[in-house]
Amino acid sequence: MKVVFLDIDGVIATDATYKRWRQTSKREPFGAPLSELHGLIDPVLCDRVRFITEATGAVIVVSSSWRNMFDGAELCAFLGAYMPTPIGCTPERIPRGEAVQQWMEARDVAPADVVLLDDSDCAPMNGRRIQTPERTGIGARHVARAVKLLGYRLSQSVTPATAPGPTE
Repeated sequence: MKVVFLDIDGVIATDATYKRWRQTSKREPFGAPLSELHGLIDPVLCDRVRFITEATGAVIVVSSSWRNMFDGAELCAFLGAYMPTPIGCTPERIPRGEAVQQWMEARDVAPADVVLLDDSDCAPMNGRRIQTPERTGIGARHVARAVKLLGYRLSQSVTPATAPGPTE
């Protein structure tokens, strides 16, 4: 099984989406119900994650701190409105790197079969972590790297120029 561990903030929710959400809602998102947070998610960035899963056959597992704030099944359904529905979340209430490792060990998933999309340096992941800029989220070069690491299952290759969305 190939897995994309997905952080939300800094990958598909960026400084710009937070700014727009605050201007529209006139409040902070923290503490808001999940159903009110759709404006934080950037559909274009979600398309980039979708491309990774479709190109590689990978599934999505939520590793974001959002897993500590919302019910896992509800969070997966929420994200499923934008991308392939995540199959679950990493364990709650432990550091992200440890949670990813526990999830992998419990399912006997090899490190070579995963990537971690994250804006922080929370888990080194032996070169499998793809750090995205918090300001702009996942870009074409991050997509190309994820697909290269996971292995493209189709006959063509992907480069930053052929990944979905504008180049950086």
